[in-house]
This record gives sequence, C-alpha cells and structure tokens, in this order.
Amino acid sequence: MKFFQHIARQAPRDTVHLRCLQFFTRLVLGFCFPTYTMKTIVMHLLNVVPVSQWRRRDLLQRLLDISDSLCLCVLAKRLNHFIVGNQRLPQDIIHLPPDVQMARPYNLFHRLAEEPAAHNQAINDFQVLRTWFKRILLGEL
Repeated sequence: MKFFQHIARQAPRDTVHLRCLQFFTRLVLGFCFPTYTMKTIVMHLLNVVPVSQWRRRDLLQRLLDISDSLCLCVLAKRLNHFIVGNQRLPQDIIHLPPDVQMARPYNLFHRLAEEPAAHNQAINDFQVLRTWFKRILLGEL
C-alpha cells in the first residue's frame, strides 16, 4: 500500500499504472497466475520505469512490458517478491526491519522451479493468455 501511495504522489494526472494492473488482474482470472503475480510484476516495473512513462499515451507499451515481464518470469521460473530482499525500494517506504530488507529475495515462482508439470502448465497458460491479450488489443473479440 505504501508503494502505491508513493507512486500516486509522483504520478501525473493521466497515469495508467492502475488501469494496467486492473487489465491484467482481470485477464489472468481462470489461469494459473494469481492476481498477486500481476501486482508484483507491475510494482517491479513501476520501480524501474519512471512514472512519467506511465501516461495514457504509453498505455500500449506498458501493457506489452507487463506481458513480456510475465513471459520472462515464467521462462526463468522466477519472480522475486517485491518487498522481501528488495534493496531498490524508494526511500520513503524503506522503513522495514533490516532482516526483511536484507533477506534473500523470495521467489514467488518457486513451485515452477520445483515442479516441471507446474512449469509446463504456466507456459501453456501464458501462451493462451498472450493470445487473448493480442485479440483484445486488436479488437478481435
């Protein structure tokens, strides 16, 4: 919550980060990806892509960034928790216990790394999800 408050203080009026998050959390319903996965990916992107590049005119690029990030995470079988072990948090939300901040990053996709069947399911789900994503963007639904 503190991170999104931090972003809201910096964000221009026509920022689309919440729309991007809403779009993908709805898109992943029914797939093996929890909505928390999409929230984590968006938070990681918000931490590296300046908030000035999350404007309405950047919507398509940010949606593509989120999709590409999910793809890379699934293939790598790794999605780091946003808080635990993240040493790149903004200064105004960094008031965490040192053991949380200095901990080894927690892999939210540890199951994909441990279970080949879960990884195969995630790859298949991502391929279907990417097809739906493209159809929505092209207005084919």
